[in-house]
Amino acid sequence: MPRLPVFPAGLRWLPVCLLGAALVILNTWPLAAGLDRQARADSFDGQYGLWQAAWVAHALESDPLNVYNANIFYPHHSTLAFSEPTLLAGVLGLPAYLVTRSPYATHNLAVLGFFLLAFLSAYALGRHLTRQEIPAIALGISYAFSPFMFARTAQLPMMGIFGLPLTALALQRLVESPSLRTAAGVAVALLLQALACGYYTVFALLLVGFGVLYFGALPSHRRNARYWRAVVAAAVMSIVCLVPLFWPHLQLAREQGFSRPVDEAVKLAADWRAWFASSARAHRWMLPRLGHWNEVLFPGFIPVALGSVGAVVCLRGGADASERTPSLRAVAGFYILCAVLSIWLAFGPAGGLYTLLYNTVPVFAFIRSAGRFGLVAALAFGALMALALSYIAQRSATGRTVAIVATVLLAAELYSAPRGFTPALPVSPVYRVLAKAARGPVVEFPMFPRRLELNATYVLMSTAHWQPLVNGYGAFWPADLQQLAAATASFPSPESLEHLRKWGVRYVVVHPPLYERHGLASAADVISRLDALQGHLTYLASDQAVRLYQLNDGMPRP
Repeated sequence: MPRLPVFPAGLRWLPVCLLGAALVILNTWPLAAGLDRQARADSFDGQYGLWQAAWVAHALESDPLNVYNANIFYPHHSTLAFSEPTLLAGVLGLPAYLVTRSPYATHNLAVLGFFLLAFLSAYALGRHLTRQEIPAIALGISYAFSPFMFARTAQLPMMGIFGLPLTALALQRLVESPSLRTAAGVAVALLLQALACGYYTVFALLLVGFGVLYFGALPSHRRNARYWRAVVAAAVMSIVCLVPLFWPHLQLAREQGFSRPVDEAVKLAADWRAWFASSARAHRWMLPRLGHWNEVLFPGFIPVALGSVGAVVCLRGGADASERTPSLRAVAGFYILCAVLSIWLAFGPAGGLYTLLYNTVPVFAFIRSAGRFGLVAALAFGALMALALSYIAQRSATGRTVAIVATVLLAAELYSAPRGFTPALPVSPVYRVLAKAARGPVVEFPMFPRRLELNATYVLMSTAHWQPLVNGYGAFWPADLQQLAAATASFPSPESLEHLRKWGVRYVVVHPPLYERHGLASAADVISRLDALQGHLTYLASDQAVRLYQLNDGMPRP
């Protein structure tokens, strides 16, 4: 079989990037065909993700220093920290935002970018582990297009998974060649992961911490002063890089008492069925047999089978490395233990290990979805699979052909397109009027005090005007805003307007059909009560579903 063409060192990444881009477009089709016309806007998380990407891009263009002071949950500050900031998504989507001003195009370009970064970072790890192209490409495919990833397409921050293989690569380089440069590589990898998703930064920190202890216990590193100096340097630089990003979250925890009770992890832990759940077309025959599952964690038949082969082959290999370089057996042992521990943690408090770490590691207070530890298992199986393919490719003249065929079959096994996306939600002309109005706080009704997540649509629609919005959506809801929602449940009424005046509200957006849809009141009754408040509200604009008013005698909130 003819060998693949050899590219100059400076262009070696070009064909890999082109291959990755082609695979991303194919596996997410038809997303690329309608960047500004569709998305996973059928869920509250999906609508919030659209706003996230657009807000960060908007802030980067207009006021980068205030990117955390988002336009939701007025008058609270640093409200982007009330959930995952996912700053990198705004960076990836910025070109689309500058051209289109569309939250959909901004979000979708970020999604495609996250897929490509996941493929490239996993490829880089595989290339370092095996020094071969085909096993590295296989690792990129198994990780970037894993069923776990496709289960997160409605949760933009959860798609920022590229930092884990990047961190594993930086750790491997530090272990093999301890220095200030490789220590800085670990810090940079953690920083990039934190810019994409703070949740997975906790996973990356655990990966580094475990790896440092694991490789440090090896005879080649146990008394290696250079290794331990590099570890200390990496720790210091990582703290310097991460503290500014995590500071708003730490402030939130201190001021508002925000944390994740361990009981929440019980509800969001994986069960055994989750390890067989997958959205890939080749796996759908299994789903009716599972009945119910609470996570999507199946890595695929080929990664599991070849990963098991890689584990056995490498463990039999022996210590064939130099005095300061871990053997292939040691590297495989690291990924085997990563797979075992992550599967154990994914079962949550029921497994015991999660509870132990929750009570001893402070950052666990921010984690509630224990099942997401399955991502680390997907990476570990992929790394072991790459080692197996490397072994096969070197065994005989036909081994490389076998590795190529296995990689093609892997891509076919994990293929799940075409994906289901919903059309972009229409934007009422009322929001265009609001965008041109003088700047002032906005509140939208109904506020849904018993179902606060229903405010996600209002958050998405704020991308059309960027006025400060009292409503919000996120992992944390301020107690005073919950109280305001309850106090104004009678809106439209004179007493509810008094609460709004004290809050400093200037504009009120009302959706009469939503009152009727959710059984709160008839649309006609809401409009009638609004008409009765003409002395308090000045009509500005309306269409068939949305009405805009200015609150008379509104006053700034202290």
